Amino acid sequence: TPETRGLVGARELGLLPSGAVVVNVARGPLLDEGALCDALESGRVSAAALDTYEREPLPADSRLLGFSERVVLTPHLGGASRAVAEKAARIAAEEVGRWVRGEPLAHCLT
Repeated sequence: TPETRGLVGARELGLLPSGAVVVNVARGPLLDEGALCDALESGRVSAAALDTYEREPLPADSRLLGFSERVVLTPHLGGASRAVAEKAARIAAEEVGRWVRGEPLAHCLT
């Protein structure tokens, strides 16, 4: 939301101890990527791991790509596992069964 965009910016990163590691697996826009890159350049932040970005997919000209030795970037798949896929398939099958039987759906967004 507009209220949380850039929630972690230069001020917050500046409060971290020197050499801190930043991890964002929540929502990309929470973290000001420009401020993170500045903190990486200055050494305030020694490394980062991001599974989500301000813009997705991550643009080819992102400054983050210049920190390949200290930044791990994944394609927003932190929750993609076999267990999650099996659970999603089970829930979907249960919902289809409810619909076929004329029962109220348990996971219906209205």
